[in-house]
Amino acid sequence: MSFYAKDSTITITWYINPTGAPPVKADFDITLVAPNGVAAYTDDGITTYVAPTATVQGIVTYDLTLADVGLYQATLSIGTNAVHVVNAHREIFSVIPPAHVITGAAPSLTQGPQVIPPSAP
Repeated sequence: MSFYAKDSTITITWYINPTGAPPVKADFDITLVAPNGVAAYTDDGITTYVAPTATVQGIVTYDLTLADVGLYQATLSIGTNAVHVVNAHREIFSVIPPAHVITGAAPSLTQGPQVIPPSAP
């Protein structure tokens, strides 16, 4: 599982094994389950497709904007509803990072369990 900042756009990459009979871009489907549990389906969401050859793997990419906090599940597949062949599944977790991560500043270490209390006088 991977963690990314809320509201960022990420590119999911799937690799397709070498084959002498490569699928075409239109053969692929993407199912996305958002953190609220709502599933969305697209057969036209692929952003990049490089077909595999008999000796070289192919690539499929999909751009996803993380609009909500929580777990996203993306499945790349080929098939029909009756015979669905799943090729690959990804899980991405969208989070709201602490302010010091966003700004690049060092975190404040004046409070919390990692701070050693001052010695007694």
